Amino acid sequence: MNDFESLVADVLRGIRASAARKRAMREELLAHLASAYEEELHLKSDAAEAAEAARRRFGNTDELRTRLQASVSPLDRLLAMCFQKELLMSRWFWIVAWIFVMAGFCFIVPSSMLPGLFAGTVIGGAGVWRLTHEDGRIARWFGPRWGWRIVAMLLGVGMVLPALAQVKQGRHTPAEAAGPIALGLLFVLIGFVSAVHAMMTRRPQIA
Repeated sequence: MNDFESLVADVLRGIRASAARKRAMREELLAHLASAYEEELHLKSDAAEAAEAARRRFGNTDELRTRLQASVSPLDRLLAMCFQKELLMSRWFWIVAWIFVMAGFCFIVPSSMLPGLFAGTVIGGAGVWRLTHEDGRIARWFGPRWGWRIVAMLLGVGMVLPALAQVKQGRHTPAEAAGPIALGLLFVLIGFVSAVHAMMTRRPQIA
């Protein structure tokens, strides 16, 4: 059965699909091979011969891979491309995502906040750049990563609390404060998630 696992893994290796879709494919293919193996085992007394016959019934792996890829919907392919590990680990992905997110905030924050939004975009962009770069000669000029995590969370809290206070005092409506609050929560989330990720991936010190 281990041979069946490697055979299925080889078929699925080149398929562009979401993890859930590939998992369903894997289970279906293994079930098909197991069923074929049981049928062949009733006809042949030797388990190795039955396994070989099941693999022959499985067909050409390249043709099977092509058929499976054709069964994947365009939306599933797009999701697989957007959330592939290599892309999520790319620093440019996060920098471009930051630019797009901050550009979107330009349409929902009050015009009086645009100068502050621009400053937040620059500061946050520098933080994103530092958090996604390894320590190096240039990166050290931006300071330690933990400092940026603290700045992000404090800056976020510093945006959310005043916005809530202005709503409570009647200076802004909830709709007007929604942009600053959402932006502040985004800063807090970035700092918090980055801190948690750093603690989870920290290498243990060797005594």
